[in-house]
Amino acid sequence: MVRAPDLVKDRLIVPLDRLVRLAKGVIVHRIHPSTYSPVGGVILFNDSDHGDARFSPLRDMTSAVIPTIYAGTTTECSLMESVFHDVPLGIGPTNLDPARLNSLVRSEIQVIEELLLIDLTSVGLRFFGLKNTQLIDTDAADYKLTRSWAEVLYDRNPEAQGLYWTSRQDNRAQALMLFGTRADSAKYLRLIGLPKRLRTDDGTIDLDVLRLAKKIDVDLVR
Repeated sequence: MVRAPDLVKDRLIVPLDRLVRLAKGVIVHRIHPSTYSPVGGVILFNDSDHGDARFSPLRDMTSAVIPTIYAGTTTECSLMESVFHDVPLGIGPTNLDPARLNSLVRSEIQVIEELLLIDLTSVGLRFFGLKNTQLIDTDAADYKLTRSWAEVLYDRNPEAQGLYWTSRQDNRAQALMLFGTRADSAKYLRLIGLPKRLRTDDGTIDLDVLRLAKKIDVDLVR
């Protein structure tokens, strides 16, 4: 069960040597609305205060929105954390309306300068006295509290440029979220190729989406 961070009692300041170092050259994968596609090669962070995700939207101590980017270390991870995130688990095929893909694109980003991330994997969570079931392996009903942890960790760790955890939807891979205030896209990130639509105007669906849908027994039908 998630609880709000105790600003007095909890260990909230992470020593520099405990931060995850995302190395220069690493490639991460994004699934995002086309409205956040790069402009002129500049990668756009989501600066909206809309949504209800585990670690966004976030606000700093002045109540300003902290721009963010979610990504995964594999394409399947990024798809599981976005397209298939809310698909109910059941026995037998589950339907997903392919129209949900219309506004989404996939893109690859290369890290061009090392990034420092707060470790929220099972090992990293031990520093905070937390279990995976108290922050990562939790349901949407707990997102208000998980966001409060992210906001406090952001405030108390000015060197940290994002969060890093084992994906709940695909535990073979890692998920990450970058803070746009500290991971300036021009300095730290480079787009590889061009964003690719998950579903084109003629209805063609991205092959990786189709392969993963088959693997997890999801039918892309209305």
